[in-house]
Amino acid sequence: MRWNTFERAVGTTFSPTWQNSGSVVTSLSSALIDRNHVVVDSVTAIASGNGYWYALHQLGNTPGPYVNEWRGWIEGYAYVTRQYLNVIDPQVD
Repeated sequence: MRWNTFERAVGTTFSPTWQNSGSVVTSLSSALIDRNHVVVDSVTAIASGNGYWYALHQLGNTPGPYVNEWRGWIEGYAYVTRQYLNVIDPQVD
């Protein structure tokens, strides 16, 4: 299985999006989880219209792998999806 992977630099922002047309999602949130399974940031998703949602995460100064986890409810059922985020510290010579 291949993960949907994003790569960002330390100290920048990460704005994942969620598309859900046809079903109403409630209580949608986005979290960043580090390699030790600790939630380092969690935000409530913001609706931008036509079934699109987004979240805005401020990335810290710690490089490494993270998982972006979306959680919401659709018609009374819990829905969870994840994507991989690699935060790097680019070195400039």
